Amino acid sequence: MPNIEDITVQKSNAERKSYVVVGAILSCSNGSKVSRLKMPFSHGVFVKGKPQMNIMDFVPNVNIMAFGKCSSLKNPVVASATAANNGVLTPMPCTPLTTMPWIDGKADKVVGDYPALLNKSTNMCFHCGLIKIEDDGQDLGGVTIGVQSLAQSGSTESGFGQGPACEKPQEKPTMWDNFVKGISKLGDVPAAMQKATSELPGALEKAANDLPKGLQKAAEDLPKGVNLFVQEGFIEPIQEDLDTLQDEDINLEDALAISGLAMQALTLGRSKSIKDLVSALRKGKKATGKPPVPTKTGGGSDPNNFVNEHAKKHIYDPSKPSTKNRSQYGKDVDVKELRRETMTNPDKAYTNWPNPNNPNPNKITKYYKEFDGNISTPDTPTGSHRVFENLDNPKNSSHFPHVPRNKE
Repeated sequence: MPNIEDITVQKSNAERKSYVVVGAILSCSNGSKVSRLKMPFSHGVFVKGKPQMNIMDFVPNVNIMAFGKCSSLKNPVVASATAANNGVLTPMPCTPLTTMPWIDGKADKVVGDYPALLNKSTNMCFHCGLIKIEDDGQDLGGVTIGVQSLAQSGSTESGFGQGPACEKPQEKPTMWDNFVKGISKLGDVPAAMQKATSELPGALEKAANDLPKGLQKAAEDLPKGVNLFVQEGFIEPIQEDLDTLQDEDINLEDALAISGLAMQALTLGRSKSIKDLVSALRKGKKATGKPPVPTKTGGGSDPNNFVNEHAKKHIYDPSKPSTKNRSQYGKDVDVKELRRETMTNPDKAYTNWPNPNNPNPNKITKYYKEFDGNISTPDTPTGSHRVFENLDNPKNSSHFPHVPRNKE
């Protein structure tokens, strides 16, 4: 097998789905180099004479090897080295830490008892690196697959820095960057931290005493501030917004909500409707923090959006109602995107294995996700989504809107 140092990555065609074999080329959004997919033994299935891989070939340092140096501040080793280097990002040797099977395997093609691995499959390192398959490994003869840095690879093309389960990279310095930079200017870090700790109780007490007066003053000054934003051109004037700000009935809570809008206006360049915000606040509505429901015309009734026949039991069918026992997706819900978002960025995910006391012999991974809106029909409104991946019997995998049943 050729040395990885002597080869250069040839990006795999995203439109062409293909099976992955041993020796495939992997990249990580936080790594400085590509690496090769390995396996200790064959599953007994071959493509072009090379052992074929499945979604369970995700074990760190057995299947997935190091990607050179890691640049993720989610990695404690990198964060510590960066802090010690006065806030300058300091990559450290990569130690891949994958904890779940590959996502988006081919459920109807079994290799060694598990779904086959595809070139479009992805995985996620615990340190927030998106792991992709750059070359399926089938035809590496004559292709140079190379050592690359993030600067050389072209992050937009390769998808570097787009880990779905973690925070997206920011062009502006992060809070951590600013914190490290600030600490570095204090000189003697231990002494500075000790001084800050000793002063903290007094500072908190003063802040608590000053908070009511500060909030009241903010409520009084907010209309003037927004008018200033308009005059300076930060916000395009919206007359109904200005009328709302001059409403004598706005109380302190209203003002606090509107202040968040003013901050948004500074970053986005235009306010939303303040009147709607105040109205929602007065009705007791609060932001949920949940992602919106992805929509697509006819998405709930498109059979191509469902992984198998078992999952199609939940397809949108206007001829019969959705029930708690057999819920249907909404007519225009993007089922495929809903499933992808649930698996790549779940609120909760767990498996029933390894567990010697597990009564269910099948290996099942369950993903839970809450969305801000109804993903089902008006008969069974719910924002809860479930994806069950049955690794031993993919035909029994499913995904569906979860409708809680009444407890008797």
